[in-house]
Amino acid sequence: MTTGESCRGFAMVKGSSTFCDKGVGHTGPHSGRPFNGPRASWEDTAICRFCDQPFAPPTRETDLCRHCYYNGATHRENLKAFVEALEAVHPVAVEHTGGGCFWIRASLEDGSAVVFTMAYQDRTGQWQGEGILPETSAGPWYGVHYPDTDCQEDPLREGLPLDLAGAVQFLGLACHPEWTAEEWDHGPDGPDGNAPA
Repeated sequence: MTTGESCRGFAMVKGSSTFCDKGVGHTGPHSGRPFNGPRASWEDTAICRFCDQPFAPPTRETDLCRHCYYNGATHRENLKAFVEALEAVHPVAVEHTGGGCFWIRASLEDGSAVVFTMAYQDRTGQWQGEGILPETSAGPWYGVHYPDTDCQEDPLREGLPLDLAGAVQFLGLACHPEWTAEEWDHGPDGPDGNAPA
């Protein structure tokens, strides 16, 4: 097979290898996983705007590869202010949770995890959490502090609705459970930057 030919719908890219004879398909640029795209030809190959790797887009308008989609690249870009504000406190990851849903998660040193998704008001006016992310960093956000990194146990604490500052404080208090909210506001990581008394 030569560059530009298609094998079972996988575009061949110069310098890539294929295992079509073994039924695995083109391994793509990331972690050896099969790159299962639609039938494509060399002319249909695009370059991902995030990782600069070639991929076979489902439409001509698609500008990101499947790997970057599932790693939350567009959410990280759209929610940059929120992600950066959280990362000033603790590293976070934008993670795909299945079915087109994403969350932002911080895995803490004590084995617990804090996740953020969108908050919304139901028909009765009660605030609820949703499995998707808000469109902007302003939120509204739903924060959940789980005692485990698998996020399967009952939550230790929930916060909703949260704005950007409230989400940062929520994460900060999870990182420093010995502090009160007032101490967080005046702590070294808080908005005032003063250590608590």
